[in-house]
Amino acid sequence: MRNDDELEKYLSEFRLRAVRPLERPPATSASRTRLAVAAVVLLCAGIGLWYARPDRDAVRPASPALAFETVPATAQVTATMNAFALTRLALEDDGRFRAQMAAESRMVLPTLHGEQSMLRVLAKD
Repeated sequence: MRNDDELEKYLSEFRLRAVRPLERPPATSASRTRLAVAAVVLLCAGIGLWYARPDRDAVRPASPALAFETVPATAQVTATMNAFALTRLALEDDGRFRAQMAAESRMVLPTLHGEQSMLRVLAKD
């Protein structure tokens, strides 16, 4: 019983307090969010424009008809390239790009020279 009295005395020293409501962290303002979104959009647009900028140092032919005549014969032509590699080549080295496209067109399109050429077959008719 003595222990019960001591426990009661000990517990009576505690006082009840009102529970305060939980504090919410301050909400980010809408203007901050809008500013962050605008910065991301501007950054993406700037990067896109930087990649799409024309190469000002390259000399372009006066007309598209002369384009294949101006391709240097010493230009290196590699095997078939994917679209990303062709895009990069077009932006970096216009001469090699034109040579690559001319070589790939010769592999894909029918030839106009020789015994079995499309031109001879059409001329016979």
